[in-house]
Amino acid sequence: MSNEENDLKSLDKENFEGYGEEMIDLVKVANRQSNEIRELKGKVESVDRQIWESKEEEFFADLEDLVPDWETINKNPGFLKWLQGIDPLNNRPRQDLLNEAQDRSDANRVAEFIKTWQREGNRGTHYAMESKYTIDDLKKATQDRIHGRITEEEYKKICDDVQKSLYPR
Repeated sequence: MSNEENDLKSLDKENFEGYGEEMIDLVKVANRQSNEIRELKGKVESVDRQIWESKEEEFFADLEDLVPDWETINKNPGFLKWLQGIDPLNNRPRQDLLNEAQDRSDANRVAEFIKTWQREGNRGTHYAMESKYTIDDLKKATQDRIHGRITEEEYKKICDDVQKSLYPR
């Protein structure tokens, strides 16, 4: 039992009988207040939960307005890999920064992460939705193939996957 719960447990009147009627009355008042505090604590927790759920719903509605396809992007392997990178302005992992923005229910900031990734993607680092490889992976695979670190078959598989995602038929 935590200290707080211990503080709120009811007092046993019998332990105070030898101190007179006034002490018994004080114990009754303390027990009544303890019960009221327990009730209020439960109500506050319920209100906190409702506020949090409402704030969460509002956050996702705002994010949907700002980036209608955010759910699809949030599953994109390229986006997830990009989030593992270090943000050059903060020198911290992008995922940590994104999590902080979401924890603060800052839909605008979360949307900016997605939009930044999309803008950067248009310069050649974008990951196609169906590909599990990136352009950077393809560059690395090319070097690995040249230096004999992967087989021709492994290299061809990566190339084909990237090609299909970039130029769907």
